[in-house]
Amino acid sequence: MSKLLDFLHASFTDATRRPDGKLLTIAAVAVIVVATYPVGWVFQRWPPEYIFSPTLLFLAAGLGIDAYVTHTAIKARADVEQAQATGQPVPPDPAPAADVQVTTTINEAAK
Repeated sequence: MSKLLDFLHASFTDATRRPDGKLLTIAAVAVIVVATYPVGWVFQRWPPEYIFSPTLLFLAAGLGIDAYVTHTAIKARADVEQAQATGQPVPPDPAPAADVQVTTTINEAAK
């Protein structure tokens, strides 16, 4: 049982070893997709394709974009930390930390 728990912990954590919501969402969707077929065969009720397919596609696109953004932020922070540790110049435009909020203000030019 310990090996199973270790596998699940390693499978559903991100590069910083924290639980990753994206991976847990993908696992939940995979369970739903796999469970759809036996349930459909038993009860002869299937989700309509015009609902089921676009939902999965939008979810996959959103998770893919979010995974790319997370990967880029982690890589940028790692590059900055490595540069600081080795005494090299810090790379320009490092990614902000995940808990930083950015506020943008737009000033209109006077007419």
